[in-house]
Amino acid sequence: NHQVILKLPRRIDLTVSSVSGSLNVGNVDGQTQVNSISGSAEIGNVGGKLQVNSVSGSVEVGNVGADARLTSISGNLGLGQVNGSLDVSSVSGGLNATLVSLSPQGIHIRSVSGSVEIAFKGEVNADFNAQGVSGEVYLDVPNVTRDSEEKSSNVRARIGGGGTPITISSVSGNIRLTRS
Repeated sequence: NHQVILKLPRRIDLTVSSVSGSLNVGNVDGQTQVNSISGSAEIGNVGGKLQVNSVSGSVEVGNVGADARLTSISGNLGLGQVNGSLDVSSVSGGLNATLVSLSPQGIHIRSVSGSVEIAFKGEVNADFNAQGVSGEVYLDVPNVTRDSEEKSSNVRARIGGGGTPITISSVSGNIRLTRS
């Protein structure tokens, strides 16, 4: 059982690739990119953009100062406060995230085999579109106008003034949007 411990300055851009085991990263002020981890990944606060690809375990991340893009996670995915767009695909578990505010790129989530829970710190103005949802869709945020049936697997709604896209497809659990 081997372990590598690197002590690096916080003010860096960090790229970690091909780790056979779990990954634990402290706080990084720059952007962080993580690829091919055959274990779980725990990442502290990230000051810049976050990109995570192919983790065969759960992923827990602190706050993210910019856009967050995560793909192919074989476990649950938990994100602290994201201050940018959120793009998530292929998660074999649930997704839990908080957004400080919606960026113009919005939120795009595809293929999650668990529930999706997203909390918003601020006001939400978005065009919500969910397709292929096998659970319930709860839009527990102010000013929601649904354009679809309550029990449908495809849900469209305008939140607040609309505009920013929130697209979610292929979720085999519930979806819940809340105001935190």
